[in-house]
Amino acid sequence: MKIMKIVGLIALIVCALNRFFHFF
Repeated sequence: MKIMKIVGLIALIVCALNRFFHFF
């Protein structure tokens, strides 16, 4: 399912952004 892959990518990006903003 491509939808699941897109959701996984968005989740990874959100997680990365959360860590990025939490770091600063």
